[in-house]
Amino acid sequence: MRGQFMRRLATACRNRDGFTLVEVTVAMTLLAMAFSSLAVVFVASLEAVAVSRERQAATELGNRTMEQLRALPYATATGGARLSDLAADRVDPRQDPRNVFLGSDGLYHLFSPTGEVIPAGSTAPLPAPLQPAPDTVEVDGADFLVRTYVSQATEAGVALYRATVIVMWAARASGDPKRFVTQSLLASPTGCVSEQTHPFAAPCDPFLYADAGTGGGALHVLPRELAADEIGDPERAIPGLDLIGATLSLADASSSLQSEQITAVRGQVRSSTATLDLDDAARQTAGGGGASTFVDSDPSTTPVPSDSQTLTHSPGDLFAGSPDRAYVRVVTGSGDAGTTTSTIGEITTPCRRADGTFENSGNSCGDGTAVQGAGSGQWLGGLQLGPPSSPDQEIALATIAAPAAESRVFTSRSMTTGATCSTSVPAVGCSGAQVERYTGTLTVGALPDSLVSRLPGWGSASGNWLFKVDGVRDQLRSQSGPGADAATAVRTAASGASAPPQLVYFDSSTSSYVSRNLDEVGPVPIPPVTVTDPLHPGGPLTIRMEPQVSIGELDTARDDTDCEPSCQTVAEAESPLVGSVHYTILREDEVVVRVSLEIDFGTARAATSYQQAPHAG
Repeated sequence: MRGQFMRRLATACRNRDGFTLVEVTVAMTLLAMAFSSLAVVFVASLEAVAVSRERQAATELGNRTMEQLRALPYATATGGARLSDLAADRVDPRQDPRNVFLGSDGLYHLFSPTGEVIPAGSTAPLPAPLQPAPDTVEVDGADFLVRTYVSQATEAGVALYRATVIVMWAARASGDPKRFVTQSLLASPTGCVSEQTHPFAAPCDPFLYADAGTGGGALHVLPRELAADEIGDPERAIPGLDLIGATLSLADASSSLQSEQITAVRGQVRSSTATLDLDDAARQTAGGGGASTFVDSDPSTTPVPSDSQTLTHSPGDLFAGSPDRAYVRVVTGSGDAGTTTSTIGEITTPCRRADGTFENSGNSCGDGTAVQGAGSGQWLGGLQLGPPSSPDQEIALATIAAPAAESRVFTSRSMTTGATCSTSVPAVGCSGAQVERYTGTLTVGALPDSLVSRLPGWGSASGNWLFKVDGVRDQLRSQSGPGADAATAVRTAASGASAPPQLVYFDSSTSSYVSRNLDEVGPVPIPPVTVTDPLHPGGPLTIRMEPQVSIGELDTARDDTDCEPSCQTVAEAESPLVGSVHYTILREDEVVVRVSLEIDFGTARAATSYQQAPHAG
């Protein structure tokens, strides 16, 4: 039929004849049927879009109401609904199906999950979103009923509360009842210390931090600027050597702990490191072995309860210069050692406190040990004044002997603490940090043997040196939290002697050695020393040493003894001796060597802080 129609159409076009009435009627009927089908599809699409928009609006209302409910104080959210509101729910014709029912026990229950009791009995007005009940909200011309319930729930044997938000409306297109339901669990304040509900630190635990470090000290040899009244090479501080600097970094240990929503412990140890920088060469390094540990309770990672590592140290000897004139040499110790441990509640690998005893309570903790040059000492090299075959012509800038014991650091989170820390929620626990730093004996400014006899009184203190600093033991303790102990900082002789450690120096004004206790904080007025050898091979030689040093102090501080709501506690030990010694070597009146020795053992620090948790109720 369609082919016949098309032939008639073609013929009509050629002959310019019109359509018959029958043909026009059939065509219009076909078009009407097609457009009717499209109209049905179009109307159905509009209805689907309208339903989708309504459901999206209901979802947004439900989620927003749930966030509003969870933001209420815990006691308010779980304090109970008004009986009059629940009674109205039973007869409200807009609720189909019903949200609640009155049980045989005389209590109101939630239909889904069936049987959960809704605490009730309040007569006072309740804050939104608990009231109005239900709340009517208009969105894009549609009315939504929003109803909020809090029921008693049980999950994994733990008593909780369930928040339920139900959004109800009638679809505008069909009039059919629709609903959107969202639910969430509310944990009680005592539940946040339960491993079943919160296996990691919850908001009702305090925020705890602890840091402990031995200070990371160093000795440096640096070029000194040529003074305006001095004659010499302005480009080079040492003949034939473009020195930028030489450094001996001392062994170091540190540990840090933080506990908020998760607990993380990190440790690091490092052996002594020698570095030598020249203007025309790449940096030389030696030593510098290290080890680090890290554990945390982050649920997004594979839990590792404990990590222990031991550093590996390779000794080194760096040398640069002109052997027949002057040089710089840096030597690390050969016996450096260190360990680090980080653990989270793991008693099979306990941490060691700074006094060497073990932390066996199962609390999260970290420790570290470091010792520099055990058995061999360390030496920051010198200036050769003659050929290498004449060691008696060498100046040893600084020598550090092995310390009496290894340095230790320790950090801990004490949640089940001893008698000094609070054990009441939400203030439970405290953070602790401990440091015991041992430094070896430091001697500075040994003269060549040929010059010792030309300086009256030099060496009378059983040593060829400008000054000597006894080995020191610094003990630091810090604790933060309600009822925590006060911070302490104590400096004693590393040898264990009852007398305080001393600085012994040569006083050129009296040609004798003078002692000063290291508890006498402040600048030490050591007079400059100048010695001349008029018969030195190659011409008259003068060596001048100008020390500028100070004795470091101990300090403790705590900003709030009650820790309400927070407090910070710090114990610090500055470098036992800090400062510099300027070395100048002259032949005739010309400066041939000008360098500075910088001394700093670093600041050992034990720091803790505590922030009371936001009250869950």
